[in-house]
Amino acid sequence: MKKISTLIVLIALFAFSNSNAQLTVPCGQQSTYWSDDFEGAIPNWSSTNGVWQIGVPNSGPNSAHGGTQCAATNLSGNYPTNITSILKTNSYITIPPAVQNPRLRFWLWCSFATTNGTDYGKVQAKTLTASTWTNLSTFTYTANSSGVWSCEEVDLSAFADSSIQIGFLLFSGNDGYQSSGFYIDDVEIRTGPYISFNPEDFENGWKDWSAEGSWEIGVPTVGPTSGCTGAKCAGTNLNGNYGKESNGHLKSPWMKLPPANQNPSISFCHWFSFATTNGNDFGKLQFRTSTSGWKDTATYSSSSPLWSNVFFDMSSYGDSVIQFGFFLQSLNDNYQSSGWYIDNVYINGLADTSCFYPNGMVATNGVMLSLNNLNVSPNPASNFIIFKFNTAIKKGKLLLINTLGETVLEENLFNESKKEINLKNISQGIYFAKVFDGEKYYCKKLIVEHH
Repeated sequence: MKKISTLIVLIALFAFSNSNAQLTVPCGQQSTYWSDDFEGAIPNWSSTNGVWQIGVPNSGPNSAHGGTQCAATNLSGNYPTNITSILKTNSYITIPPAVQNPRLRFWLWCSFATTNGTDYGKVQAKTLTASTWTNLSTFTYTANSSGVWSCEEVDLSAFADSSIQIGFLLFSGNDGYQSSGFYIDDVEIRTGPYISFNPEDFENGWKDWSAEGSWEIGVPTVGPTSGCTGAKCAGTNLNGNYGKESNGHLKSPWMKLPPANQNPSISFCHWFSFATTNGNDFGKLQFRTSTSGWKDTATYSSSSPLWSNVFFDMSSYGDSVIQFGFFLQSLNDNYQSSGWYIDNVYINGLADTSCFYPNGMVATNGVMLSLNNLNVSPNPASNFIIFKFNTAIKKGKLLLINTLGETVLEENLFNESKKEINLKNISQGIYFAKVFDGEKYYCKKLIVEHH
């Protein structure tokens, strides 16, 4: 059985000219709080409505990501039609405090039928008191992952200090079309900072990068057949074409950019070949903040037969908490190509190595302070939620923001140390509560569950 244990992260500083030359320095500690690799004799999982199996796959990827076993909607064929089934942990797991930055990481492979509608997968969670499951991400896994295992990550801080079950959802429509389905392996809950290497040349694997499918990190055997300067890179499929209707981001670690007056920018080396018959497949460079959805910065289509370097100003995101992503979109046709390859990602103004805790923090004039002034209860909440401030807010406001970056509620604060909010008209889901207090603001994630 594979063991994932607490690890001390040693940070490597890489040079473009020689990625094998490296200097290791301590930056921060990451720990694996909980893990399961599906190799045990007694499963720690069960499923609603059957369907899910644990064992050696003889279809789909035909092998587990690690070891010999994984979880799958069918180990030896297609999933059935007209069914909803959740693979869920048998026990409830108490999630660490938000300041420890808890997140769920897992490996996925998928192939869903898309004819006459779309079958799909979701990653979800359910608390002890909830009667329904909550999506952990707005992203829906559809179509296919281009025939590769990808390492995905979702934030768990909204469930901090709560006991939850983790679930992987399969939805199959009543249309007679099925595919090989959803495969999951090497699931872990990780704590500790996000660690960014600058530049990132992918020579040491995924680290804190993640993907929603289709992306791999390693040595390409097609397309450019090597990294930009070293042997490895990130690519949409290192050994073939990306899949039909494939879509998903290669996602950076979350990070805090320097102020705009320090001229933050991004540069990277890329190689791409997108199919153009019957329309253009494409790739996009996108950015999102902790309270907003993905926004386009650049779009690429057609092909670039050589590795090339590109540069983009990031001053508009100065002093912000951001994540950037490389997004693949493949059309619903029979034309695909070798895809998009990324290497040597560099953020100007960011330290050579940086550790970042995005949750339970307060920003004031660019200085990060511990979030001791804001308490939220209950969380998860159903009918109401109470915000308590250890120091009264003289003049400020409270915003409730959904995962699309839309403000769904706004309340003014005047000399208040407590604010109660009625949630009757707030839809179930994950939200960010952002409290402004003069030049300071506090941001905390919360869950709304209606029973």
